[in-house]
Amino acid sequence: MFFGQLVMTISGAVSLVSVTGIVLAWNPLVAVLILISPILPVVVGQIFAKRSWLIERERAPQRRRGQYLLALVTNDKTYKETRLLGLVPHFIAVYHAMQDRFLQVDRRVEAKRGIGSVVSGLVGVVVTALAIMFAIQDAFVLGDVGRLAACISAGATVTSAAQMLMGGVGQPFEHTLFLGNLFEFLDLVAHDRPSAHPRLSAPVTDRSTVVFDDVTFRYPGQDSVALSHFSASFAPGCTVALVGANGAGKSTIVKLLARLYEPTSALDAQAEEAVFDQLRGQSAALKILISHRFSTVRMADEIVVLSQGQVIERGDHGSLLDAGGVYAQMYAVQARAFGA
Repeated sequence: MFFGQLVMTISGAVSLVSVTGIVLAWNPLVAVLILISPILPVVVGQIFAKRSWLIERERAPQRRRGQYLLALVTNDKTYKETRLLGLVPHFIAVYHAMQDRFLQVDRRVEAKRGIGSVVSGLVGVVVTALAIMFAIQDAFVLGDVGRLAACISAGATVTSAAQMLMGGVGQPFEHTLFLGNLFEFLDLVAHDRPSAHPRLSAPVTDRSTVVFDDVTFRYPGQDSVALSHFSASFAPGCTVALVGANGAGKSTIVKLLARLYEPTSALDAQAEEAVFDQLRGQSAALKILISHRFSTVRMADEIVVLSQGQVIERGDHGSLLDAGGVYAQMYAVQARAFGA
């Protein structure tokens, strides 16, 4: 591609110089007019190409923000939180408003580009007409009709050669504009990240107790129930751990809570403990914790043990161990596995 553009540029330059030189020897004014006619529209195009690049450069932070908002409402890992907090309509509205602003700017630029193209084209036509008029006048004065035909042919050749030259130069010019962004990025000075990050906490706007009252739930297309007459209440400010074997209904409870979830199932033990430590600092919020690691579960204020979608035990870590029920047995199995 680059070699083709290079050949086109050199060919256009050679044709332009040679033909213009011949016409210049005949009539300098006609030569200048023939040269100006095709160059003006190309120059106008390059001006608007740079303007479009500047607009896109200024939009870059907004486009990144738009992609981030789009990911928040389309990615399954973030949609749960955005839906829970009621932010999906807000994010969509912000994204649409941003696109509307882009569209308005683009329309104005394209309107000006169209006007510029029409005006430069008309100017080119007028200049070409003047060149032909002067060529006709020169031919009558000298009595050389062949020179008139040569000037008209030279005008067409110069127009084609100028377009080839400006096109060959213009495309690399546009490419270098965007390539400059890369070099500017590579020249950025790296900064070390701070060793500690401030903890952020979301304000709790609703401190009502979450109540499940005799809830029975079955997934669409499934015969068996995921929750059967499930009743439980979760007070604000408490950390509640849901414990049970796979399929006991832990995830179903969370999905029914407007798709709220704590991402500890995909974390290692140290990362899970760090997440839990941060959650404990948010004393006013209700925290629902699902984990198979009892080292984390034991720190919850209340532990709910599930089996086949029903609550079979409930209490804190100490009371459930003293009761010697299912929780105590599960805890003992895991403790033996780790040599505790």
